[in-house]
Amino acid sequence: MRFAAHPPARGFVSLHPGGPFSESDRPVPCHPSPETLRRFAAGVASRAECREVVAHLLGCCTTCAVICRGSVDPLVQPADYEAVFDRCVARSDP
Repeated sequence: MRFAAHPPARGFVSLHPGGPFSESDRPVPCHPSPETLRRFAAGVASRAECREVVAHLLGCCTTCAVICRGSVDPLVQPADYEAVFDRCVARSDP
C-alpha cells in the first residue's frame, strides 16, 4: 500500500505546528489503478495486487469499493437462486 505520507493513527488528529488542522493537511492514499481493481474483482490479480487492494479497501475507500462492486461478475445469476429455492420448497411440502 502506498501513501503520500503516513496517515494519522485512528482516533487521533495530527496538528501542524503553527497552523490549524485542515483537510488539505491529511495524507491522501494512492488508489490502486482501475485495471488492478478490475483484476481483483475478477479474481485474477497477483498476490501483491490483492494485498494492496484489500489494505486499501480496509481503509474505507468508498470510491474504490464502488469500482470493485461494479466489476464483480457473479458466478451464479440471481434467477438460478430462485430455481434452487423452488426445489427446496417443493421438497419440504408434504
